[in-house]
Amino acid sequence: MSGPVWSVRLSGLIMGQLHENQFYLEQVDGGPDVPLTVATEVRDNWCQLWKNLFSSNEFLWTNIRVARVQEPGVSPTNLPVNIPGGGLSLSAGVTFATYCIRKTTNTAGRKGRGRLYMGRLSSSNLSTNGVITATALASLNTMAANVFNRYGITGNGPYRLVVYSDADPVPKQVTSLLFDNVPRVQRRRNIGVGA
Repeated sequence: MSGPVWSVRLSGLIMGQLHENQFYLEQVDGGPDVPLTVATEVRDNWCQLWKNLFSSNEFLWTNIRVARVQEPGVSPTNLPVNIPGGGLSLSAGVTFATYCIRKTTNTAGRKGRGRLYMGRLSSSNLSTNGVITATALASLNTMAANVFNRYGITGNGPYRLVVYSDADPVPKQVTSLLFDNVPRVQRRRNIGVGA
């Protein structure tokens, strides 16, 4: 039997622009069922495992928002944070291009996969044909493996990374976490603009 599923929205600033990622964590049996505990786990582990993807002089995580998906009427818990990136200054790059991390599960089709868009792509990681170099990709996938070792299906942490949707509310544990070799652009909404 699995524990509750938590929606986590991690907010930060890249060169002054809002950068958000939403992902889902399923609690392993026996852990505390408290939103602040989930937010603290994300602050102390998830952010630390990913922070070298971001330049220290261009990136800052600012808030972790956690809500239990089984309780949609309950207000989410916010944990303000101040976590700068841990990487070196980036070579000039396209500010809107990001790394795409593919999440796959044992479920076939669209319901069995997801994506995370993270970082600002450094031009030093791109080959002349516009794909991420093999050297950079190997380094990035080592970072993803460290995250998977804590949050993957056989991870050693208190939560499992899952693919979850309100349309199909059965969480699917992530069995693979890999960087795509092609830069991507995250779909964005203009928050507070229009009707």
